[in-house]
Order: sequence, then structure tokens, then C-alpha cells
Amino acid sequence: MATGAGPGVDSNAFWLKVLSHMPNGVKGELADIMVRAEPLRAKAKYNTGSINYTTALALRCLCQWFTPRTAIEVGTFIGVSTRALQARDIYTCDASNDCLSPGPGLTVHPYTTSTEMFNRLLTQGVLPNIFFFDGRLGTGDVPLVIALSAPGCVYVFDDYNEEHKGVKNVQALRPALPNHVLFLAAGPVSDTTLAALVPADLL
Repeated sequence: MATGAGPGVDSNAFWLKVLSHMPNGVKGELADIMVRAEPLRAKAKYNTGSINYTTALALRCLCQWFTPRTAIEVGTFIGVSTRALQARDIYTCDASNDCLSPGPGLTVHPYTTSTEMFNRLLTQGVLPNIFFFDGRLGTGDVPLVIALSAPGCVYVFDDYNEEHKGVKNVQALRPALPNHVLFLAAGPVSDTTLAALVPADLL
């Protein structure tokens, strides 16, 4: 069993497997998503960075592999990662901005912290199969994430570098997920700062 302890053979093999689930036409679709999202920066009160193309591709391929019915995202911003995710229902929040409009299967929580959204979704009985964290988890969020998670849930983190929010998020969640394997950016996604916690029995 792969340990996923760091970037290397195991993480490289994992991401190669993920990208082997690339659907036809996705490269052009994601490029178009990124172009259409950029003008939304004009609506941002906090104009920050967005994910790169490789990260968007990895997210879409993860969804293609694990076929989640429901996804939760922390850190909407201009919606590139939101649109890269693929699920019947997607819920996303941003504590600082209101850039992305809701749509069919997409529920947007602008100016809403992760804690606020998680509590709302718990009362609605939402059970996500995948989380994407592109914002820092709040104090007390870990029990909410675990309570929300469907069996076999996958957790994906951006900004897993140095002491950035991704590292803090993984450190917070990993003790509560003893049967998950950690994979870091490597090989075909080495130009990202991704990390993923994946149930060992899905590998």
C-alpha cells in the first residue's frame, strides 16, 4: 500500500492514475472556463490568486475517477476550481467575495465562512463525496467536515507548500482520517501545490 508520505514514486503514480481518467474535450473546456472567469475579478473585494490549469485538470480528473454526487468547496473566488469540479450538486463559499453566480446544481455562499456554510449544510443533510479546500479552515471546522462527509470521501487541498493554508488544513484534518492516504504534488501535477487525502480502500 502506498504511503503517500511525500512527493515521489507513490504520489507520482497516483497522479498519473488520476490524469488517466481525462475525459474527451476537457482541455478546451477548462481553458474556456479560465478565460470566462477572469473578468469576474472586477467584482472581487479581495482580489487574490486563482488555481492554474494543471490544478483545474487534476480536479476534473479526480471527479471523473471518483464520480462524486456532491462536492463542497471552501474558497470560491472567481469560480475556476468550482467549475472544474464535477458533481450533481456543488456547494461553495467565500468569506471575502461574491464573484460567482449560482446555477443549476451550484449553490454559492458569498461572504460566508466555512464554519457558517458547514453548519447550514449539516441542517440540510448534505453528504459530500469530495471536498476541495482553497481557503483556510476555521477553528472547530474539523468536526463539521467529518460530520458532513459521506463514506469514502476524498479531500483535496490547494496551497500545500511551506506554511501556507493547505499545510495547516492537512495538519488539522489528517488525525481524524487515519484510513486515508496523503498524496502530494508530483509528476504530472508538479507545477501545482495540491495535496489529496484519499481512502486507502479506493486505491
